[in-house]
Amino acid sequence: MVDKRMKQVRKELLGMVKKDKRAEAEEILNRIIGELEPEDTVSDPSLFIGLMPENVQKKILKEVTKNLKKIGLYSEENVQRDMDSKLWDLEELIDYRKFVTKPKKEQSAGR
Repeated sequence: MVDKRMKQVRKELLGMVKKDKRAEAEEILNRIIGELEPEDTVSDPSLFIGLMPENVQKKILKEVTKNLKKIGLYSEENVQRDMDSKLWDLEELIDYRKFVTKPKKEQSAGR
């Protein structure tokens, strides 16, 4: 998913950097990647779940599975259908807002 692609891009970029500058380049890449998204949330609930970081996908899968079992609709097909959805499409099944980071404007305005 996204994490695998990010690792591939990182490897390719580091391969282009001279050996004596690789450690510095890796530090810069780590900082950039870390600033893109927190590991356990996303900023856009309109994203397809499959495009989210693996860590977020795992948490959503756990919640979807638990709630489908709770309401008696659990099946591999239902889980797969829900995991192929956009996050906000699951609002009747899970509280998707806990997987979404508020934009920085909203965070500072709410203080």
